[in-house]
Amino acid sequence: MTRKNERFYKILVLLTCAGGLVLFLGIAFKKNIRFFVTPTQIIEENLKHHKHLRLGGAVKEKSLKQHQLTSHFIVTDGITDLDVHYIGLLPDLFREGQTIVAEGHFNQENLSLFEATTILAKHDENYKPPLATQGEK
Repeated sequence: MTRKNERFYKILVLLTCAGGLVLFLGIAFKKNIRFFVTPTQIIEENLKHHKHLRLGGAVKEKSLKQHQLTSHFIVTDGITDLDVHYIGLLPDLFREGQTIVAEGHFNQENLSLFEATTILAKHDENYKPPLATQGEK
């Protein structure tokens, strides 16, 4: 075998191994690539026993109940609703009807209650920083 052919086969084997590795990693991490899961996905995929989840959806209108730092509200994706409990300060952008991502887990004694440890509030696509809106008045 000539040196040129030997180099060609080494590169071919290397590219095949790299492609196989990428394919394997893609299959292995397929379910873990999602940033968050919706309430419907949690019910359909039976994810209530996972130790850590990111729940995404909209805060249902007229569902927010607050007492000092304790908040209870419902997150919905329009099909399924989930009760969420959170202790701490809510983000400034948090409000009913707003899309949020809640990190946490389900209460193992009451699997219908999601215990959030972190709340991330998303602004809509029409968001303008406070300084830009002051100039428009």
